[in-house]
Amino acid sequence: MSGASATGGSGKRVGYYEHVATKKKESTINYKLLDHRPRRIPASKIEPAVWEEVKKFVLTDDFSRNLLSRAKATQGINEKESKSKELETKIETLERQIALLAERIATLPEETNLKPLFEKLSELQKSQNKFIEALKQLQSKDCEESQLISFESLELFRTGLRELITKGENDLEMRSKIIKLVVHKIEILKMVLKYISMWVKLTTTRR
Repeated sequence: MSGASATGGSGKRVGYYEHVATKKKESTINYKLLDHRPRRIPASKIEPAVWEEVKKFVLTDDFSRNLLSRAKATQGINEKESKSKELETKIETLERQIALLAERIATLPEETNLKPLFEKLSELQKSQNKFIEALKQLQSKDCEESQLISFESLELFRTGLRELITKGENDLEMRSKIIKLVVHKIEILKMVLKYISMWVKLTTTRR
């Protein structure tokens, strides 16, 4: 379905949702293909019901935990890649320094005291081995460790979601963005339409 609007008898614009197929000329397509039920749904009926379901879904423990876990995993992967590149750069730099020092040692006269140079070479090799070991540990580190969720961070995340939902209550544009980000598709069944109709009647009566 896609959103549309028309001018009602009162002169006001009325929003509704309609199957895209019904907008095509029935003369060019078999009518059975266009015989959708429901064919049109008033926006005033379906939008509040959809928003209520989205609010319930977004504020569930499973949704909050899953979303936070994915966010942490993404952040952990980025940090891991950054650290890996940093270690690789240090290893390559030390490799060049070791190679240059070794070449220098090889060209010096035999009577030269090489002890300080060999000590320096040993230090460079130890530093290089240290970074190589750190890189191996980082690469073998279980990704699940970066996905651990503390109670405090989960509660803070839930608070943020609640604030977002509160904004959506009074801001239709924000509400639309939330629904588009969270919802893949909405299925409307006859039973649901009956419930919506009853809910609208009850709400109207109470007012």
